Amino acid sequence: KSSGLVTLHVVKKVKSDLMGTESQLPGKIFLAKDRFRWDTNGAETSSIIYDGSNLWTIQQPPKGFKAAAQVTRMKMSSQTENQIFLKKLLQDKLDKNFSISKKSEDKKKKAWRFYLKPTELNSVTNQLEILVANEGNLIEVSYEDEIQNKIIIEIEKIKKTAEIPKEMFKYSPPKGTQVNEL
Repeated sequence: KSSGLVTLHVVKKVKSDLMGTESQLPGKIFLAKDRFRWDTNGAETSSIIYDGSNLWTIQQPPKGFKAAAQVTRMKMSSQTENQIFLKKLLQDKLDKNFSISKKSEDKKKKAWRFYLKPTELNSVTNQLEILVANEGNLIEVSYEDEIQNKIIIEIEKIKKTAEIPKEMFKYSPPKGTQVNEL
């Protein structure tokens, strides 16, 4: 929290029991005070950018397709800001939004797994787990999304820097792009 910018090199795994599939998307999460950005690459290329007042989602078309990116903008208010899961998890105090329901040792990974319950009824998930290495580093976050997919975010590397690149949390859709407003 004392760093200007925290960069997390991550792999997002999505397990769908319904479809019987599992996918992996490498990416980076950038965190700064009241702002974040999550860029994924691989089979899907997308960005989620929260600039402090707008939440942008940018979904690029699959490789080989000549379609425009799908862009959505949500203007944040005090009510909708409470729904930003990443902000609750990574920027607010953890015990403000979650309570520990159980913890167990993962001897193989030399870490502790914490099972968290949201303190608010309208939280995004009720199946949240974090894996913290014995030396205190966060190494994994997992949760169940709204369609019962298991989302696992493995943190491979954490980098802290004092300076924030000027354009890191800014987004302007390219001219002519249709923007869906929520």
